[in-house]
Amino acid sequence: MRGVWNAFDQPSLSVEFVESWLTNTTNLVRYVRNLFPSSLVAWHTTAMPLLNGDGTTWHPPLGKRAFIAQLNAAGRFLSTRLGLMLLDYEMMVQGFHLPPGDSGRDFPYYLMDNSHPSEELALEIINVILNILEELH
Repeated sequence: MRGVWNAFDQPSLSVEFVESWLTNTTNLVRYVRNLFPSSLVAWHTTAMPLLNGDGTTWHPPLGKRAFIAQLNAAGRFLSTRLGLMLLDYEMMVQGFHLPPGDSGRDFPYYLMDNSHPSEELALEIINVILNILEELH
């Protein structure tokens, strides 16, 4: 991830960074496929962190939303190019919101800590994986 933190104050990741990420990730996928040739390899996007009223992210270590959007788009491109199963967390969470009355949570309903999938989202993800596996066999 060389160059990300140096450019954190930039509005988006550089073209050079994204190209390098695509090259490195392609090499990683090829390596995994060589090690485990009969395995199904999948890619997942990152769910967007919620924004505060002032436009800042609730969980800054996740990076800027623009960075996440760029890498999610690159991951979608890569999954198509390399024939990977795509689990699009970013799109899956569009139906998840804060529960009625907020239930005391200070993070989105689809995340348990504004970073990791909640139990509800994990069940949806597992359901998608099982449906894909059933279609393949």
